[in-house]
Amino acid sequence: MNERLEGFETRNGTVTGVVTPRRTLPADIVILGLGVRPNTKLGAEAGLALGEKGA
Repeated sequence: MNERLEGFETRNGTVTGVVTPRRTLPADIVILGLGVRPNTKLGAEAGLALGEKGA
């Protein structure tokens, strides 16, 4: 879809839609997958072994 999330529509505390700049998509459920990058600097400086991807 490659659209930015602007918000959610709700009714009685339940999500009913996902709002983007172009449209509102009807929804019964919303699942968010959010990623983070660990800050491994402290561990590396302390001499801890890091995995092959640096975490």
